[in-house]
Amino acid sequence: MGDIDSALAVLRADLSEPHRFGMMTSLLERHDRPREALASAESGCKAFPDDWRLQEDLLRCYGRDGWTAGAYALRRRQFKVTPTVEGFHRTLSAGIEAKRDRTALRQESLRELEARELKQMQRDQPSPLATRRGFSGVRTRDVSLRAQILCSERLWAEACALVQPPAVCHPGVLRRIALQLDDAHREESLALLLRVFGQAMLTASTPHRDELGLVGEIAERLDAARRSAWLAKLRTEFKAKRNFVRDLPKT
Repeated sequence: MGDIDSALAVLRADLSEPHRFGMMTSLLERHDRPREALASAESGCKAFPDDWRLQEDLLRCYGRDGWTAGAYALRRRQFKVTPTVEGFHRTLSAGIEAKRDRTALRQESLRELEARELKQMQRDQPSPLATRRGFSGVRTRDVSLRAQILCSERLWAEACALVQPPAVCHPGVLRRIALQLDDAHREESLALLLRVFGQAMLTASTPHRDELGLVGEIAERLDAARRSAWLAKLRTEFKAKRNFVRDLPKT
């Protein structure tokens, strides 16, 4: 009916759910009351600090009002809680808007991810009992996210260096890096694809389309003699997988 203050009073009567803050912020924005909308968004984030929808409301208000420092601080907090490739780039963009140095921000974010990897590796350390029972006790560091970020920046050689053993990385990321490396890194590309292939064959099942695709990509990086020897090795090693062996390249 156009009675905005009464509508706000209804919403304020019960602020036990985060969506009511969102409704209030949206209502104030629609009716051109930006200062109150900002205050509503800030109150919502204070009451429900982990609600991403309320955080997006606050970021929208910050962007509208030019509060670049606040937007950067919130983006950084989001990235620390849930680091993603998209979050990395959003944090950099927010930092640049806030007049921060891009190179320094990038390095700081990557160092934080490295520290996170190390903490995770320490948490995954096997217990003394597991070690005594024969577990190798070798700890591995998963660098998948940092590698994905380097891929998003098209820093293929740097990504290749990062994922070298003993580091572990998601097979899809390894394959992406391998296929983008230039001829100067042909052997590194081959080594990455062989790693992916080895992992894929552990759970491979017919019709083996992905595995055969990998075989083709690996074969392209081998000279005739090495390719012939490798294919012969596959036929022997995986003879139980008859469909796979049947569809291998002849040479």
